[in-house]
Amino acid sequence: MMRIGNGEAHWIWDGDDPRKRNRWVIFRKKFTLDELVEESSWLHITADSKYAAYVNGRFIGTGPARGWPSTPFYDTYDIGEHLRTQDNVVAILVQHYGISTFQYIEGRGSLLARLELAGSEGRTSAIGSDRSWRVHPHEGYARSAERICCQLAWTEIYDANGMDEWWKDISCEDDEWDLAVELKEEVGLPWQAVRKRDIPHLTETVIYPRAVEGVRRVVPRGQSVSLDLQPNLFPESRDANPRKVLALVACQIVAPREMPCVISFPWDNWLSTYGSLSVKGTIYEVSASREVEIRLLAGANLFLMRISEPFHLGSVFFNAQADEPVTFVVPGEPSASFVTLGPFRSRTLAQTGENLPQTEEDWETDERFEKAWQAKEWGDLLSFRQWIRPIAPEQTCRDNVYMPNRYKDIVQEIPLTPDLQNMILPNSAYGMLYPDSQGDIELLLDFGQEATGYIQFELDAEQGTVVDCYGVERVGADLAPEHSEGMNNTLRYVSREGKQLYRSLVRRGFRYLFVTFRKAKRPIKVFDVHVRFSTYPVTENGRLECSDERLNRIWDISRKTLLACMEDTLVDCPAYEQTFWVGDARNVSLVNYYCFGSYPLIRRCLSLVAGSLQRSPVTESQVPSGWHNVLTAWSLLWVAACKEYYVYSGDVAFLKEIYPSLQRNMEGFLARLNDRDLLQMNAWNMLEWAAMDTPDDGIATHLNASLANALEAVADIAEELAYERDAARWRQVAEKIKLAVNRWLWDEEKLAYADSLRSDGTLSNVFSMQTQVMVYLADCASGSRKTRLEQYLQQPPDSFVQIVNPFMLFFYFEALSRIERQNQIVELIREVWGRMIDEGTESCWETVSRPDMDRPTRSYCHAWSTAPGYFMGSEILGVRPLAPGFTRALIDPKPCGLHWAKGAVPVPQGTIEIEWRSAADGISLQYAAPPGIEVVIGRDVVHHVRIEYGE
Repeated sequence: MMRIGNGEAHWIWDGDDPRKRNRWVIFRKKFTLDELVEESSWLHITADSKYAAYVNGRFIGTGPARGWPSTPFYDTYDIGEHLRTQDNVVAILVQHYGISTFQYIEGRGSLLARLELAGSEGRTSAIGSDRSWRVHPHEGYARSAERICCQLAWTEIYDANGMDEWWKDISCEDDEWDLAVELKEEVGLPWQAVRKRDIPHLTETVIYPRAVEGVRRVVPRGQSVSLDLQPNLFPESRDANPRKVLALVACQIVAPREMPCVISFPWDNWLSTYGSLSVKGTIYEVSASREVEIRLLAGANLFLMRISEPFHLGSVFFNAQADEPVTFVVPGEPSASFVTLGPFRSRTLAQTGENLPQTEEDWETDERFEKAWQAKEWGDLLSFRQWIRPIAPEQTCRDNVYMPNRYKDIVQEIPLTPDLQNMILPNSAYGMLYPDSQGDIELLLDFGQEATGYIQFELDAEQGTVVDCYGVERVGADLAPEHSEGMNNTLRYVSREGKQLYRSLVRRGFRYLFVTFRKAKRPIKVFDVHVRFSTYPVTENGRLECSDERLNRIWDISRKTLLACMEDTLVDCPAYEQTFWVGDARNVSLVNYYCFGSYPLIRRCLSLVAGSLQRSPVTESQVPSGWHNVLTAWSLLWVAACKEYYVYSGDVAFLKEIYPSLQRNMEGFLARLNDRDLLQMNAWNMLEWAAMDTPDDGIATHLNASLANALEAVADIAEELAYERDAARWRQVAEKIKLAVNRWLWDEEKLAYADSLRSDGTLSNVFSMQTQVMVYLADCASGSRKTRLEQYLQQPPDSFVQIVNPFMLFFYFEALSRIERQNQIVELIREVWGRMIDEGTESCWETVSRPDMDRPTRSYCHAWSTAPGYFMGSEILGVRPLAPGFTRALIDPKPCGLHWAKGAVPVPQGTIEIEWRSAADGISLQYAAPPGIEVVIGRDVVHHVRIEYGE
């Protein structure tokens, strides 16, 4: 048993293998109440991996919040209003992933729950999860669903005919269901204890599409294949690490006649996997456009696909387009369409910060692999029987919704009649769709903003009508989607007969939603399509308005982007990854302090990071995650974020809790200093998406500067906690590193810091503004070198790698602020973020330039790009903390050519309200601040008035 809430309960499951992929299991417990009282009754609950809870058919909530597997979080709900006298039921749907993601580390399928029911005269009764609960697999969800992406779990494929919806209600007869199995500690449970959720539940706000933008008839092109190779190639692994293998995928393609067939791969060879093809011994190479035309003979054609390149998602996705349908078969295996051969070699590509020798074997010469690759007929593979493994039906998705959205023909544009807009209005009217034999009906809905949360729709359709949803963040002028690269942002729903409502249980992010109706024979009434917008709860107490409407728009999209990226942690983006990237969070935390002041979320995030030290020498790049990865700069930015959280919040208890982890993190770095006092560690050593020279096993200048900066931050924290000896040590090492940076990484001929020091002892010939900025911010440069860097900040040399993307601009703006170049900051904000609003987006892009892509960015809603939300508050409004927790605050507005500005900055005591106007002789300011805050006014303010707080 395990303690949860005010008592104990058992972890339970259904008796089946608790590590099977993508299982959906229902748990039910009936109970009787003789009376209802006003006092609250509670449901405490957690599950591995996710749950959705219902009481008497009413949806209660979903969870749990992400956490480390040894100490997961549990949620608590007040369920009193949903209870009734006499018969009641709690029904819980648990999805167990069976794999790790970037938010979750694989444990085992399970539920832990406890009901605490209020009675008269203060009495309470309790019901804990145990062997008396009823359990049944939910047969509506397809276990064969494909992965959303390497960062996320499974897409949602739901057949409403597979399970009676009354399973949530008291009327469901569950007497024939199995009894739950109590999990015993001796089987190796991953949990040590459960912890009460440390943040509020997320919000749910209904948002409707802004408009139905288009209606078309479409026809899917070709046949789609989706294969999950991981259980075949790595049957014992449940992590989310990238891999490299030597293996083959094989089948017989049976063609009705001789004909060409075009094989297309939607994603690159990292976000999925594929390779050269062999058809009856003829070798075909896949083109740069990810297509290849093969020649099929009538009858059976041996098909081989080479798997030899590194990948982060061990799934194969391809589309086959031929003049007539073909069949994929495996001789002697009627339930399988494909097999794998191998792996003949395999390797995990984890970057853990350990300085271990990395020997890359010449895998291309493996004799067994090459011999199998030479096969021309199925019989040639029989000598490899021990290497052949069928790909099971649950690993073969025949309902990949992404593929018919990517590969389709538009056969007719349907006029947009006014009644179609009824489906996006909150009333009882509906839009009518009329299917015919020409094709499927595709709707395009524009939500007008990034919609993050859960799709919900209501319709009336005949049994078997297929509803496909596909979310994207951008469409072209012709309404064609800009396809999500490396992400199945999809949902399939197969309808039962009649009127029905479906609420998705998989979180998604998108602006545009393509909804396609397939296999319909009678008209479809669509009553409602919306998103249950779900984010961390905030109050919009951060405000900014100024005389430049363009800047007002930019501040607004920064705020909206940040909100869309606030879940149970900060996340990079609501669409592609939903991942808590540690380095991103340092910058995003600062934006949050000015837009929302949501301190508990930041505290939670920073505390979660420390958990990664259980398995890595320094903190990891994204947590809690199945990808065991150290991104060195992110580990160092975490240190800065911990100090800044204290400066803004004044939370000294946090410092005391986190300091041992900060110590351990810094010791991990100091153990990796070489004999030159420079950091040298094998890890992901990038800083941003730019052409910098920062090898994973080299000495990167920006990292050594950041390490010195982090040591100074830990020294400041140690001093706050009166650990004077620690502080002196951290500062001493920081100074040694600064000296080493100047001795070994400065190029006297170029008069700049090189990006890195090569393994042969020579300096890199790449010089980047990114490196100069990080060295400057760490105070590594002094004297003439510091002066030189300040010149570069004002006028970057053309020969240097330039800073163009929003994430790195944050650090550049910090450096510009130090040299009082606020005008330059504001001009760059107008230029870079102005481009985003000029193109009609309502959120901040991940990048504005990606040389590796045919578009400016992957993600169009990315929290690391919200720098204006911080700098417009800290520079234009001019509010900054001068003492921890804003007990002493600076108000020092920088006009930057503006005539006026006003707004509010959240602080722990409330908000600091600002309004200023610019005049010839300086700034006229009025402000209000909560009691107890000492305010210091900047030198450019010639007249100021403090008004009563709250007026």
